[in-house]
Amino acid sequence: DNLVHKFTLAGPDLANPDFNFLWDFGDGGTSTEREPTHTYASAGSYQVVLKANNFLNCGTPVTLPIVVSPRLIAEFSILPDSVIFIPNYHFSFRDQSQGTPLSWDWDFDSPNHQNSPQQNPEITYGIADTGYHKITLTIIDKDGCTKTKSHTVHITGTPGQLFVPNAFIPTSTTTAVQTFMAKGAGLKTWRMQIYNKWGQLVWQTDKLSAKGEPIDGWDGNYQGSPAPQGAYVWQINAKFVNGTDWKGMSYNNSPPKRTGVINLIR
Repeated sequence: DNLVHKFTLAGPDLANPDFNFLWDFGDGGTSTEREPTHTYASAGSYQVVLKANNFLNCGTPVTLPIVVSPRLIAEFSILPDSVIFIPNYHFSFRDQSQGTPLSWDWDFDSPNHQNSPQQNPEITYGIADTGYHKITLTIIDKDGCTKTKSHTVHITGTPGQLFVPNAFIPTSTTTAVQTFMAKGAGLKTWRMQIYNKWGQLVWQTDKLSAKGEPIDGWDGNYQGSPAPQGAYVWQINAKFVNGTDWKGMSYNNSPPKRTGVINLIR
């Protein structure tokens, strides 16, 4: 603590047990200890006076000017808030420390981001960083005093999406509806399987783009021939890049399901 000062003596004569001491710390405080510790109430300049008397009660006062630095307290604020929602991944940190720090070290609790020496850093996390992160600020002043403060930020929400249509028309002149293809992003793994009414697997895929987007769709064929018109069952298991599972598809506010019906129309 910068407001706490330990006073020590130098010189062989002052080690004599016959000496008595009177310290005036310049703020109204005094002590008769040989090497006292004194806590100042506030920062500032003080004149410390020491009078050391020998057994004859003789001694010359010594005055030492000192400067007490402000108390060092680490603190910071977080913008826009400590909790943000996907697709926002950006935080701004503002140093609000007290005292006179000369250096700052920010630990963002992410293997994808190095520590920052800036006073007021900004950081943009990635999709894989969803969840909680303990942000730690360490400050050091000119006297080598160190203080640390931590706050937790939370990136919440689903780091991607997955939508499954409920019909397609292979013979349509509209390209967008010719193929049964799920739409999504932010997927780490997935597998979609399609079954006919007899439970036979007619098509499956697990292909994703670099952005975690499904890139393969069913064209309505089975074993090289057009599959008959009718209802088919799809089944999907998928995981987002942050490790959370896709809960399923919901139509008209129904509970999400990982299986559903696709209508092949000809």
